[in-house]
Amino acid sequence: MLSEKIKNRLLQLQNAYLDRRPDDVLKLRVWLDQFENATKLEERQSTGLAIEQFLIKMAEAEERDALIFQIIPEWVSCLQTWTQSDFYCHPTSIIDENAVIGEQTKIWHFSHIMSNSEIGTGCNLGQNVVISPNVKLGNRVKVQNNVSLYTGVQCADDVFIGPSAVFTNVLNPRSAIIRKSEFRETIIGKGASIGANATIVCGHRIGEYAFIAAGAVVTSEVPDFALMAGVPARQIGWMDSEGNRLSPDEAGRATSESGIRYQISGDKMTRV
Repeated sequence: MLSEKIKNRLLQLQNAYLDRRPDDVLKLRVWLDQFENATKLEERQSTGLAIEQFLIKMAEAEERDALIFQIIPEWVSCLQTWTQSDFYCHPTSIIDENAVIGEQTKIWHFSHIMSNSEIGTGCNLGQNVVISPNVKLGNRVKVQNNVSLYTGVQCADDVFIGPSAVFTNVLNPRSAIIRKSEFRETIIGKGASIGANATIVCGHRIGEYAFIAAGAVVTSEVPDFALMAGVPARQIGWMDSEGNRLSPDEAGRATSESGIRYQISGDKMTRV
């Protein structure tokens, strides 16, 4: 669960003291295993604090060793991520320092949450999900297996992203040319759904409660409640907030199965 950076630093520390302080190294290894396998916030907090205090005592005993003094602030930064809220992360996944993760969020196998990303409360991230730096997810967002959300993607609350959906953040990538200053944002509105294997070309907004069909390739702005399908994706209808297709009458009025009324005006649909 810990980032490779902090793991490597702690491994370096253990190797340095294995011969001189074997008992302390063993104790540190046990605490680190407990920390990584903790499923409760209280357990992470208590074990993480114990490790911090242990490192401080080692630093006091080894005054000349700069390595420990370097590791302590790195560990404290790690704790800010891991003890800020009660979330679940599978032991095979990695969360970098300075990521923000909300209460009751679940992160499953082989995923990587990178630094400075923000994930809201009650989210569910499936297997093999990558959340890149500065990506923001609202509350109750569901990201299914094999999805990478690159820097520039912003999701509002209640967004659904289907398995193997593809996102980009550069329009004209070349391996030999660095274009980080040209990243384009992709904004996904509240309640929108993106189907399996859909591709979202960067630089566009997907409206609230829009519905992107499986395999569609989005290359333009998507209105609220729009149903999009095809390559390139075109609007083929309207969806209600519950994910059901609407059938507007000649006056552009439609009522969902639950009784919510909608009105089409020009190329926009709104609740009434």
